[in-house]
Amino acid sequence: MQAAYQTLQAIGDLHEVGYLHRDIKPQNFAVGLGEEEKMIFMLDFGIARKYTVGNTKQVKVPRLQVKFLGTLRFASRACHNGIEQGRKDDLETWVYMVRLRTRMEIPP
Repeated sequence: MQAAYQTLQAIGDLHEVGYLHRDIKPQNFAVGLGEEEKMIFMLDFGIARKYTVGNTKQVKVPRLQVKFLGTLRFASRACHNGIEQGRKDDLETWVYMVRLRTRMEIPP
């Protein structure tokens, strides 16, 4: 569960600086080497998007229609439905990732 906590903390840190990852999945996290072997690092910011206005905490107005981005297996419901993603979608896909890793059953 320490790995799950570290990945969640990384998502929170990214959100704190005003960005969404939009492609949370196991392949986008890596374990460090040597002295950093107990650290997990977030990777692949290729479809990350700033969700705040400038350097403020004000959230941008959602776009009315967006194309699918990310990985089908780990995409949020909003992403599948062409709805602008937000912080909740990174968290939803984190739950899918943790569920896969821990084999937990969650309701549909």
